[in-house]
Amino acid sequence: MTPSANSIDETSAIQDFYDAFAPHYDAFYELIDYPAWAAIMQQQLDELLPAPRRILEAGCGTGAMLCEIAKYPGQSCVGVDVSSGMLQVCRSKLKFEPKVELAQSDLFALGFQTECFDAVLGAFSLLNFFPSFCRKDLLKEVWRILKPGGIFLTDYFTTHRYQQLLQALAQGREASHQEPVFTISQIFPTQSSQSAPSFVAHDQLMCERILRVGGQILKHPLYFIDPQQMALDFSAMGFQIVDKISLVRDSSATAPNRVTLIGRKPCPSFTSK
Repeated sequence: MTPSANSIDETSAIQDFYDAFAPHYDAFYELIDYPAWAAIMQQQLDELLPAPRRILEAGCGTGAMLCEIAKYPGQSCVGVDVSSGMLQVCRSKLKFEPKVELAQSDLFALGFQTECFDAVLGAFSLLNFFPSFCRKDLLKEVWRILKPGGIFLTDYFTTHRYQQLLQALAQGREASHQEPVFTISQIFPTQSSQSAPSFVAHDQLMCERILRVGGQILKHPLYFIDPQQMALDFSAMGFQIVDKISLVRDSSATAPNRVTLIGRKPCPSFTSK
């Protein structure tokens, strides 16, 4: 698939941002329990797909998830990312892991044959990095490389997470994170200060992440996604919705701030879960 001009622009901003952030990324996210997160994803893979299986992680970054998934038997893994800086860190972690291949690639034009993967993983809010027209392009490319019966397992921040961030900002929290060598902040457009309705149009709710490092100022947007609309987009592409898992941080939350969505490319030998 040939990426559109808009997809190329979005990808370029993300590439520049994470090339600069790569040396600091793992330290910034050191509190994330990657083994536990990987175990949840692996359980889904084991339940939904027979071994052996070939797995692609789209947007593998520094390989935090890939390192964990690669430990499980019965599967080979490929990691792809647009950022050479992130892949450099990833390679250093995986240099003694023969079951893993790495490649730098635009996610909208992956250099793989059609129907060559059993599963594609889009972890850590991959879909939130792109506006709706780009997400649809990404879904098309995932569909192309998946085998019939294969699954796309991804998670994303919802519009409820957007509201949580706005509330945190109003209380003076989560506005920025500052380290000696870099600062990350989030800027919300003026119009986004209004309360969101229960259902919002694609891309209505977004913020801009700003990285200041080494004298550079780099930016990329984050888009917050309505779960109902995301499921409709999956279905419109042809995916069967296998599971939709709501992740809520505390019992007082009124809606999930993150959703894991699993779609299957139809195959006569599989039925929905």
